[in-house]
Amino acid sequence: MSDSILQVNQIKDKGGNATGITVADSSANVTINQLTTSTGFPAGHILQTVLGSHNTTNPSATSSTSYIATALTIQITPIQANAKIFIGTNIGSTHRDEQGNHGGGYFMIYNTTGSATAVAGSAWRTYQLVNGGSQSHSYGYHSSNSWCVETLSGQQGTQQTYTLYVKSSEGDFYFFNGQAADNPAKMYAQELAV
Repeated sequence: MSDSILQVNQIKDKGGNATGITVADSSANVTINQLTTSTGFPAGHILQTVLGSHNTTNPSATSSTSYIATALTIQITPIQANAKIFIGTNIGSTHRDEQGNHGGGYFMIYNTTGSATAVAGSAWRTYQLVNGGSQSHSYGYHSSNSWCVETLSGQQGTQQTYTLYVKSSEGDFYFFNGQAADNPAKMYAQELAV
């Protein structure tokens, strides 16, 4: 039995009014117009995932008590008109020393697509005190991570940029420690079906 081939470039609704599926002529890439819960993508389903990282052999530090941008960013382009974007981060080896020479700090995710706007619920604090102040140079290193969700309206097809911001709670706050190629600071974004 020979193979059967169906060749089309569009599939429309019964009345011929709207195109549901388009197949590109040269690449055969398939574009689906609107996915609904009936097509198997219920609310919360992951539609796309974008990964990003930042490598550095030198730690970064700030004494600013106002949020400032770091080099860790990620871009994602929503495919839904009203999208929910899940953003997760993992930043290695934040620390302080027990003499107070290095302080704790805060992280927050900002949407920096236009003017920088903090994503609600994205702030978290990292703080570690080592040995209760008994030694002059003892550092604590640990991984710090968090996640948040931003709901967008009318941003379908518009690339969104998310940036990790940081501020110090006291003294010099060090972050991105040991973030070499084998242990980068990480950020990822996922679009969730609504």
